[in-house]
Amino acid sequence: MFERTGVAVRAGARPATTTIEAVRAPSAARAGCSTRALGDHNLGGTMKLGASICVAMILAVLVGCSSSKDLSSAESLVSQFHTALSNQQLSEISAQCDDNLKKADIAPRLEALLGVIGRKLGRVTNTNRTGWRVNYGTGGEQITLQYQTKFEKGSGVEDFVYVVRGGKTLLNGYHITSDELILN
Repeated sequence: MFERTGVAVRAGARPATTTIEAVRAPSAARAGCSTRALGDHNLGGTMKLGASICVAMILAVLVGCSSSKDLSSAESLVSQFHTALSNQQLSEISAQCDDNLKKADIAPRLEALLGVIGRKLGRVTNTNRTGWRVNYGTGGEQITLQYQTKFEKGSGVEDFVYVVRGGKTLLNGYHITSDELILN
């Protein structure tokens, strides 16, 4: 008799994965007792494995389709963010924010930071997306985009964090790393 350890399909914060663990004989079989060949087992386990792999593939396709649509939406919002930042239309940026950023103590600090960026670095002249990540969790979907951005008076690396809630993509976090922002 063989011990079966099975197949696990996991979906959640990480992309769907399939783990297949080994089938091994118990210690009595390893000691010389006769065992059946692995192929002699019933096909139930094979069918379950096939069904699990099929489910994992369907989940991967569905997640992939959703993430590309949401990624495009977030990229469009980054473009709108840069236009509003260049024109110092900070209220338009605030309108794109999630409720967590609209809290009374955070909103004025965000607008102050964006005002300093506009004064010290100037208008956005060029952007290049250098990275992205889409996470699905129990709290919803989170999209992180990273850009190398050139301004009139310097450059920086920007990180944008968006959340998708109720079909709407909203800014949930912004971070910039720029030597010129600090030194000028």
